[in-house]
Amino acid sequence: MDAFLQFEGAHGVSPLLEETAIHLAVTGSSYRQAAQSLEKLVGYACMSHETIRQLIVEAEVVEHREMEKKGRVFFIEADGLYVKRQRSRIKGKEEKIVTIHQGWEKNGKRVSLVNRRYYVHQTNEPIWEAVENFLIKEYGYDPPRRLGRHQWRWRAMDHGLS
Repeated sequence: MDAFLQFEGAHGVSPLLEETAIHLAVTGSSYRQAAQSLEKLVGYACMSHETIRQLIVEAEVVEHREMEKKGRVFFIEADGLYVKRQRSRIKGKEEKIVTIHQGWEKNGKRVSLVNRRYYVHQTNEPIWEAVENFLIKEYGYDPPRRLGRHQWRWRAMDHGLS
C-alpha cells in the first residue's frame, strides 16, 4: 500500500499531505498559518512552518498552463520590488514584476482578476519584449505586424524600464 501511495515511512508524510501544505502556504498568508491549518486538518502537528517553507523552495514550478481566452484585451500592470542581497558584493537589485489579466469579476463584495498571470523578469532581454513573448506563450497573443500608435507607446515604454 505504501508503494502504491508513494509513501516513504521514514519521510513522515504522504505526497498528498505535502501538496496540501504547499497549497495552504501559497494561498494563505504565511507558512506558520499553513502549518496551523494543517494541524487542524489532520489532528496533530505533522509539519512545521519551516518544513513547509522547504517544500516550497524544492517544489517544481510548472511554467506553462493553458489559458481560457476571454477577449483580446490585456491589462498589464508593472512594478518593481527592490531586494537587498545578503552576503554578496551586489547591494541589491530591483525585481521587475508584471501582472497581466483580462479584466475583473465581482465575487460578492470582492473583485478578482480574470485569467491573472504574473511575470517576473529574469532574462537579459528588454522587459517589454520579454513580456510580449510571455503573452505569446501564455495567452496565444498574436502581435500586430506593423507598428500602430499603441505599439509605438508599448515600445517607447521599454526605454523607461530596461
